[in-house]
Amino acid sequence: MDHTNTYLVATFGIGYFERDILSGIFRLSSTRRLRYALADEGDEQSADIALLGSTTQEVLGEWQAVQSECPDISVMSVVNAKPRDPGPYIRRPLMAKGVIQALDALVTDDSEGQKNTTGPAPGVEGAVQGPRWAKGRGSRRALVVDDSLTVRTQVGLALQGAGIDVDFADSGENALELVGRKSFDIIFLDVVMTGLDGYGVCKAIKADRGRRHIPVVILSSQSRPYDKVKGKFSGANCYLTKPVRADEIESTLEKYLS
Repeated sequence: MDHTNTYLVATFGIGYFERDILSGIFRLSSTRRLRYALADEGDEQSADIALLGSTTQEVLGEWQAVQSECPDISVMSVVNAKPRDPGPYIRRPLMAKGVIQALDALVTDDSEGQKNTTGPAPGVEGAVQGPRWAKGRGSRRALVVDDSLTVRTQVGLALQGAGIDVDFADSGENALELVGRKSFDIIFLDVVMTGLDGYGVCKAIKADRGRRHIPVVILSSQSRPYDKVKGKFSGANCYLTKPVRADEIESTLEKYLS
């Protein structure tokens, strides 16, 4: 994105009342070097930035459809409370200073390839993105496999906040179908799923000579030694216990993508 131009912002899961607030805030930016404007509804694919205000299946479906067509679009969540996972976000209620500074931090980081060091504005904690593991190494892509929409959203937003493209699967069968036709740099894989479980998926990936190099991170709500041993025997590279902490995701990316 060229930071001397106006950035178009698309909204997903944000109601008309908040869109009106954003429209008014963006009008205030019309005389600034960094300017913002709402993308027309139905024209989200022309946007530079996506604001994700909800994590319902319908909203995530709309967002993923746009992201598949526009993989370079930046995403920021709009939340009611500070999220547990890293990634850029704005806390409600939407205030002009907080929204503008959060977007400035996002586009400055995207454009200049460096972390903003001014710190988050009030109500914008976490708006500055974390390390971008993809920078200087080409595009990185991760697959998040979990039958829980909440977990997919949390892990996915954390990875996207780190500058990684993300695909999602809600079953083991869907995961293997995606792995068969796309290239991934890392896979985050739930254990307990209907149908083929995570251990079976991991074994299938590691049995494939062309894909066994992909790091597989097992996600499980179980922390018993038996479960960790079972994950190791399935070929998993790493085992994380849910809910996964932000520092665990960061250290995992550091270990396998640096």
